[in-house]
Amino acid sequence: MAFLVPWKSIGFEVRAPRALRTAPSTGWTRRWVPSPRLVPTRPAVSWRSLVSTASPDQVVGAEPTVPLIDLRGKRALITGIANQRSIAYGVAQQLRRAGAELGITYLPVNERAESKVSKLVEPLGASFLHACDVQSRSDLEGLFETIKQKWGGLDILVHCLAFANREDLEGDFSRTSRNGFNVALNVSTYSFIEMCGLAKPLFRNGGSVVTLSYLGAERVVPNYNVMGVAKAGLECAVRYLAAELGPDCGVRVNGVSAGPIRTLASSAISGITTMIRNVEQNAPLRRTVTQEEVGKAATFLLSDAASGITGQILYVDSGYAIMGSPSFASPRDGNVANS
Repeated sequence: MAFLVPWKSIGFEVRAPRALRTAPSTGWTRRWVPSPRLVPTRPAVSWRSLVSTASPDQVVGAEPTVPLIDLRGKRALITGIANQRSIAYGVAQQLRRAGAELGITYLPVNERAESKVSKLVEPLGASFLHACDVQSRSDLEGLFETIKQKWGGLDILVHCLAFANREDLEGDFSRTSRNGFNVALNVSTYSFIEMCGLAKPLFRNGGSVVTLSYLGAERVVPNYNVMGVAKAGLECAVRYLAAELGPDCGVRVNGVSAGPIRTLASSAISGITTMIRNVEQNAPLRRTVTQEEVGKAATFLLSDAASGITGQILYVDSGYAIMGSPSFASPRDGNVANS
């Protein structure tokens, strides 16, 4: 909004039009002279003082401007951080940047696990760091009891957990062992359902949940095998949980289907390098995505900016999911055989 200096503060003088003034070269003056016009003199103040811009919170009746994604005052539980390459770590960074207060879990695989994750997330200022093996009901109950005691409630749940035995991520899918199938579905799918059930009494109205999926949930990806089945179950669980938690406690549930990224978990998949190279060659953006990009998309879904979205899977894969076949060379390149 602009504020103008009052007209009374500007002086005026009588001045003839420029074309009718005395010509310096000849000294003569035109014989007809029109009525003089008023020309405002330069005010004593700087021109910058003539117009001033007011910020929205200075304008009467205007509300203060806030960012579109503002998670200040929100409390978020993040699961699945193993190292700096973890997608969960990228999500945690973006949530903290948006102002959320974080609680973080780690898998107690050995004595060094806690100190490793603790050092990594120290810049995020997490309120607590809690050991949790999702295959243990007592660990999960202890986690949500800690949330109840420290926070009293929960706004955001981020599920970034998946696991399958390495031998079940290569070769023929039909050779998947019974135990391997149970482990993959238990960690990657059932843990999501169980955590949402335990979090349900703690969710505050307007809360949100995000989990991570992959294209292998709906299309065949070589060597993804049992994990594809687990992710398909996970995406189905997103829809059923959205239908339950929406009416019961106003909570939204969504998933992010990320493109292949080099992480500790993906390193177990045979041919992960080839998968990434294939995306770089055929995705519309001709590249794969980063943890930061997935984190930004997840933060959007977890914020009020996505208040009307639930039960959906958002693809963050440089557009690879839209492609029906690999890219072919143009006929003018001489690389395509004549039909």
